[in-house]
Amino acid sequence: MNDNRSIIFPYVRLEIIGAVRELADLTYQRKHWIGGPAPQTRFADVVHRLFDDTALNDAPALCVGEFLINEAELMALTKAMRALDVVFEAYGYDLTDIDYTFKPEWSAVIFAAQDAIALLDLNASLVIVRKNDV
Repeated sequence: MNDNRSIIFPYVRLEIIGAVRELADLTYQRKHWIGGPAPQTRFADVVHRLFDDTALNDAPALCVGEFLINEAELMALTKAMRALDVVFEAYGYDLTDIDYTFKPEWSAVIFAAQDAIALLDLNASLVIVRKNDV
């Protein structure tokens, strides 16, 4: 049972916050994802953190209490992931990082990620880490 503030996996939450923060910042994307001598992360890393490394894509309700504290956080992340889906449906999965960031649909990804990170940041002081009883 979740008391609307507790989570089991704080490190997963931090990974998700990092991924969403990157999606929310076009300047960061253009500086670190593309070009440069050694990109710190790539767009593919962000996609894997959101879609593959968690249950957000397949069983999103399970994420509340694991690394999200409430349904509002889940809805905000889902909105950002759906914005990414729109981009993938329109252009596929084989563009370069820079090509994705120049597509007109990319602004919806950025705005949804900005909304999500604002909520995750706002809730940061509310998070309580509980022991995993499993």
